[in-house]
Amino acid sequence: MLLKRYCILATTFVLAANTCLASQVTLDSANSKAEFLAIGHPSMINVKGSPVGVTGSLKQEAAVTNGSFQINLNDFKTGIETRDHHMKERYLETGKTENQVALLTLESIDLPAGFFTKDNSRKSAAFHGQLKLHGVSKPTSGSSDIEVRAGAMSGSASFKVKLSDFSIPAPSFAGATIEDEVSVNVHLEGKIQ
Repeated sequence: MLLKRYCILATTFVLAANTCLASQVTLDSANSKAEFLAIGHPSMINVKGSPVGVTGSLKQEAAVTNGSFQINLNDFKTGIETRDHHMKERYLETGKTENQVALLTLESIDLPAGFFTKDNSRKSAAFHGQLKLHGVSKPTSGSSDIEVRAGAMSGSASFKVKLSDFSIPAPSFAGATIEDEVSVNVHLEGKIQ
């Protein structure tokens, strides 16, 4: 009988501990931004997409952290209006509703259990997930640096996108061509709940 009570008590304690470790981070879209850098040929041409808002959230239960981020592709600007028009209409085809948003679904982020509950925590962590872009979903991975301070999360993440993987033709204009691989950098700010 004593053993049975002990097992019930231990199970209750473990379940309560795991529940206490559950956290949700809601991104602040005004301060969470994504930008891209595409290298062109000739190599002196770099196309930088201005920072645009990112929406989404992260959730951690025990040692499992996942979430999703969305970026409205129509918000990107490169500094040249004609290039912006070509990027959105010819290559990203954002005139089609299904192509207007890039969705990054994070299946795992390598963070320790309870990370978001520990103030003044900082960690570099790999992430893995699915990127949906131009109507195509592909596995993706990247790196992140995340910090927790005073009930808030801030950090950065970076990953590469191979345009041909998403059925996006190589952008070109006036003899200049963009490389197939584009770098994406994201700055994240969010409130922990």
